[in-house]
Amino acid sequence: MEQIANEVRVLEQEGHKRLLMLCGEHPNRSSLDYFIEAIETAYGVTTGKAAKSAGSMWRFAPQTVDAFQRLKAAKIGTYVLFQETYHHETYQKMHPRGPKSDYLWRLTAMDRAMEGGINDVGIGALFGLYDYKF
Repeated sequence: MEQIANEVRVLEQEGHKRLLMLCGEHPNRSSLDYFIEAIETAYGVTTGKAAKSAGSMWRFAPQTVDAFQRLKAAKIGTYVLFQETYHHETYQKMHPRGPKSDYLWRLTAMDRAMEGGINDVGIGALFGLYDYKF
């Protein structure tokens, strides 16, 4: 948490008002509790140079509705989820197993986020794995 606080302090000193925090999706190395602690740490930094906006974005793996409610209580701003492709066959080929292999779980993450009270969500549509026009 000390490293996170230091990084936020530097960003504020440079005048940044919004953060984009990314959390990995490894099931044993990324926990919701850790990420909530990181959010609270980031929001707790005050330098007088810039005020963090509720428009800060938080990027982490799809969650349950209950988990999204906890994140809302931690005052996240925008929830963003990157997805390399929405083309189902390509997605299955790229993620045959592991936490990202459940296409529908990932696809419906925004619905669960909004059900959990997060009213600002954004897809991070990444192009390149399939025809961009799709």
